[in-house]
Amino acid sequence: MNDLGSADGVVSGSLEVSVEQGRLRGSARAGVLRFRGIPYAQAARFEAAAPAPAWSGVREAAMPGPICPQPSSPLDDVMGRPSAAEQAEDCLTLGITAPAALTAPLPVMVWLHGGAYLVGAGSYDWYDGAALALEGDVIVVQVNYRLGVFGYLHWPGVSPPNLGVGDQIAALRWITRNIAAFGGDPQRITLFGQSAGGHAIAALMSTSAARGLFQRAIIQSAHLGVGFMKPARAARLAGLLRQALAGDDPRSCSVERLLSAQERARAQLAGPGQLDSTPAFGPIAGLTPFAAASSLVRAPSERSPEVDLLIGTVHDELRSLFEINPLWRRLRLAHPAGARLFAWLAALIGAPIFQRAARQLADNHVRAGASVYTYELHWCPPGSALGACHVIDLPFVFGGRAAWEAAPMLGGLWEEVDAVGRDMRRAWTRFAHFGHPDAQAASPSKRAVPRASRTWPKHRLGAATGRDFGRG
Repeated sequence: MNDLGSADGVVSGSLEVSVEQGRLRGSARAGVLRFRGIPYAQAARFEAAAPAPAWSGVREAAMPGPICPQPSSPLDDVMGRPSAAEQAEDCLTLGITAPAALTAPLPVMVWLHGGAYLVGAGSYDWYDGAALALEGDVIVVQVNYRLGVFGYLHWPGVSPPNLGVGDQIAALRWITRNIAAFGGDPQRITLFGQSAGGHAIAALMSTSAARGLFQRAIIQSAHLGVGFMKPARAARLAGLLRQALAGDDPRSCSVERLLSAQERARAQLAGPGQLDSTPAFGPIAGLTPFAAASSLVRAPSERSPEVDLLIGTVHDELRSLFEINPLWRRLRLAHPAGARLFAWLAALIGAPIFQRAARQLADNHVRAGASVYTYELHWCPPGSALGACHVIDLPFVFGGRAAWEAAPMLGGLWEEVDAVGRDMRRAWTRFAHFGHPDAQAASPSKRAVPRASRTWPKHRLGAATGRDFGRG
């Protein structure tokens, strides 16, 4: 292992490590080491990921790499706007954050971001791993991968299916081969992800191609009830894209032209009023690397019963997704009773997609013999129409006041968010260390993991959530 830490645990300036492609120079600040924009693979448009080429000399790794080309996020009015980022097709990079004081190989937490497989990036400031690394003695890896038509188009003769899944597998293989150079333990890798990122984790647990690349999983607010994308829906989307391109070749047209056609096709797929909010992109069942069509609440337990699981939701998942739809928003604002109807419909429609599906996967994983823990986040600003909405869990898990404090969904109550968030981060990092979010043992590093304030039992068949966060 490289000597990354100094005697007193404080490192300043830059530092270098060796990975399979060559040497990297990262940076150290405020007790953490950061290596950004590391290429884990390369891929031309509509081609599978291949190993990233070697380089000569020392590669600077102080800045994030480009993110996959994408439209703006519809959730900007809920979350706020992400940090500015260059967009480019050459986007298969990752970032690594580690505590500056390294005395033993540490557990590794690999973040898969959400965004409906359409928008987002692991390299956003929102997902900075410093709080998790410092508070929990873990190494955090944030992955960028292909999205939308670049990662999930299935058009025979043009794009093979599930390229974005292949990117995630390529990243995990790179991590297992190289993370020891950064002080990480390749035998203690925890995947964690929210929304489409959590959905992607369940998909990765459903294929033998990812087996053995991670030992634990944390699934946050995943739309598991939607399941895999059906091949027929993927074929319909490809047909709509073909029409929108009006004869242009998707393999050679500009990024701007392809994104414009993607948005037209996606709007047509959603139908009048955009009422079909099912993501247009995602892992497609029955196509490589998925052997057969299967339920996403059963397949992970059938194919990865050895993976320990922490899974949960927020209390009001669909409210933010309803809020960004003009029709649902007008319903809420039209009449005093509209707000109650808005909340009731969001809960009714959201339950089978999020909460009920999460419990089904938890039950199936218990039946398979795995250790499973469940949770629900209830915190929200008083009187908020959004409630404890989809994506509100992100600042709790990552901290980062500068990145999150102004998020509209938080109502300016950062101190409350951080107090509950410290509890969640302790649980997440304990799970990465020990496979139990309430573990009482000391960390393998020189710092002890704080004792839990209350017990968190393993999930039992049919039980409600094992832990509530932020309930008043």
